[in-house]
Amino acid sequence: MTSTEVILQNGVTVEFYRPSTTDVVVVPTGTPIAGTNGTDGVDGATIHFITNESELVVGLGADGDLALRRVGSTAAYLYVRTGGVWQLPGTSLVGASGAAQTNWQAAFFTGGWS
Repeated sequence: MTSTEVILQNGVTVEFYRPSTTDVVVVPTGTPIAGTNGTDGVDGATIHFITNESELVVGLGADGDLALRRVGSTAAYLYVRTGGVWQLPGTSLVGASGAAQTNWQAAFFTGGWS
């Protein structure tokens, strides 16, 4: 297995791995690869970004969908839709008082979305 390390603009380091086996063939960009297309897979869940629980109405989304709600700069909640309804209350995504803030929390609470 070979790896390549990339440092992103925000200082996060990501490491990409590629198997070192003859089962993997790397071809130049634009090279046609023979074969037939497979069948399309099932659509995945949708993530809804909401600002208030009242937005979680019956007609919004489908079973398996998720909703994220940010409350100011201190709280965030995850909601799951199952059985045709949104499960309330949501699950808090913020750790206990004094817990270290992770990179996703820093980005989430500094206005990555509204």
